[in-house]
Amino acid sequence: MLTGAWRLNGFNGDTEQSVLSCPLPLAQKLDSGDTHYVTSPTAECPGSAADPATNPPVDADNDGELCVYQGYLLGAPGTEVNGVINRVGELGGFGFAPGADTAGAIVTDEDGEVNAWVGGTWAVTGPPPPAP
Repeated sequence: MLTGAWRLNGFNGDTEQSVLSCPLPLAQKLDSGDTHYVTSPTAECPGSAADPATNPPVDADNDGELCVYQGYLLGAPGTEVNGVINRVGELGGFGFAPGADTAGAIVTDEDGEVNAWVGGTWAVTGPPPPAP
């Protein structure tokens, strides 16, 4: 399992993005069903932003799970983040596709309307890459 931190800063309706970089490559890309933006614990992501490693992601099908935990949201009352996790460089190298690459992912506020600071931690599990 790998863990890390992330943060988005958004102002005036700009599209916000945060890169999640895996220091050790995953064995395979993760599909959108294996990536989760988490504001409260779920079956796949029982951990928390404060401690993503104590309860690691549950990988029932053994193909990897990425849990992006929202730890804080500083903004106007009622502000919400529609967190979406995407692969890097899909769709001809310039677009995004849902899921995660072997080297990481990009977290985006899909609505692009966050006038706030938001961040937290992430945890990813999956089979290790094959031996060279």
